[in-house]
Amino acid sequence: MNPKDIKRTNRLEQINDARDYAFRLLAYRGRTCKEITERLIKRGYGKQIARKVVEELKRLRYLDDHAFAREWVESRLRDKRGKAVMRQKLLEKGLEEKLVEDTINEGFRNIALNEDGLAWQAIEKKIPQYQKLGKAKAYRRIRDFLIRRGFSPEAIENILEKFLQRYVEEEE
Repeated sequence: MNPKDIKRTNRLEQINDARDYAFRLLAYRGRTCKEITERLIKRGYGKQIARKVVEELKRLRYLDDHAFAREWVESRLRDKRGKAVMRQKLLEKGLEEKLVEDTINEGFRNIALNEDGLAWQAIEKKIPQYQKLGKAKAYRRIRDFLIRRGFSPEAIENILEKFLQRYVEEEE
């Protein structure tokens, strides 16, 4: 075997190993193209090999950033998460800002709720607990809970106002 053939064989072997590793990663959970690329490079595969594997997986439809974003947003909406936390996490995963915004807006349209409605659903089960607390303590706990869930300041303020109106009504 001449040196050229050995080099080509080694490259093909590395591509096969990288592809196998990428499939193992995808078997665990869906990932973005950037995540797979970074993991392959971190594992020691070169940038060219990582790019080649990612392109092949995209062509075979194992990697699709739009489908990943859509499924990820749907999952977070079921968990009653706000737009801010979704936006931040998807951008960290390497998705383009326009794709992130479009996917989040599409997700909210699909559930036919705005962020206020989703925030209210997030605290609805906890209302009896909050009603037992003083107004100031309930206000802080609801605010902190919704902040951790990634809701916008406007949605949080609207929910707090709605809760306090109902809280006052039921106390009287």
